[in-house]
Amino acid sequence: MLQASLGSRGASGFFRGLAGIWDCDGVLCFCGSHSLFLSMKSAYELAMERLAKSDPDNAKPLSAEQKNRLAEIDLLYKGKIAEREIFLKKQLNEVLADGKYEEVEKLSKQMASERARLEEEREDEKERVRREKR
Repeated sequence: MLQASLGSRGASGFFRGLAGIWDCDGVLCFCGSHSLFLSMKSAYELAMERLAKSDPDNAKPLSAEQKNRLAEIDLLYKGKIAEREIFLKKQLNEVLADGKYEEVEKLSKQMASERARLEEEREDEKERVRREKR
């Protein structure tokens, strides 16, 4: 749309026509020889650069074997979590049917804590795989 409204000069000609503004490969900037810097990095980009500098091992790509192992770990722990939830939901339904309402809260808390414990175990195991030599 910008090109159509600028006529035959197009966007590049338009930006070059403004006092010192240049179009470097479609991005407005001033990189030493230009007079304006309009393509600043976001806070997220700056934080990611600092993170990469602070942990250079994390920047290395994972091997195919490590990716497969991470997928296996996810599947294993999804199964464990589902198994515990099925078991505890069955107990919860039995408690509700018997009218033992004081046990409902206890089982709900147990379900949440077991899920959190299994998710933490999963993340610990995945981190061990990521830390292995590539």
